[in-house]
Amino acid sequence: HENAERFMQALSHARTEALHRLHAQLQADHDRLVPLSLALQRDISAPRYLAARDRRRIVTQALATRPQFDAVQARVNSRHAQRSSLTQPLSKALELLRTLCADGEVIMRARNTLFVEQELQRWRPFFDHCEERPLTDEQARAAIVFEENTLLVAAAGSGKTSTVVGK
Repeated sequence: HENAERFMQALSHARTEALHRLHAQLQADHDRLVPLSLALQRDISAPRYLAARDRRRIVTQALATRPQFDAVQARVNSRHAQRSSLTQPLSKALELLRTLCADGEVIMRARNTLFVEQELQRWRPFFDHCEERPLTDEQARAAIVFEENTLLVAAAGSGKTSTVVGK
């Protein structure tokens, strides 16, 4: 009987310790991944064209978390973790990070394409009247896209100055 009581106490103590470790690990995962995913989501949602440097940084930051996915997912899926308020935001963070790791480049390109199309519609009245002649769609796209470097090569009288004015 004494051995059974000691065994039950040891088992209860071990369970309590394991739950504390699980909660501490979930908290550490939450503190590391949720702010990162929120910052990446904010960057992706920014109302501006994302230059190659920004796109690369977003995808690289997401990829840096990839080795942790399986361990974090296992902790989040633990039936003991389901009671924790940390699992919901952590699951959302993991979902975004996994998506960026799998398709980050495609997502970034699609995001910028949509942004450029929306800006073309929004600024068309300006592009139609910023110079003597309206900017072409190609010139307007060049005015909207803000990469680190832009090389503009064209013949004389083709609208280089108008494109720069539009930009």
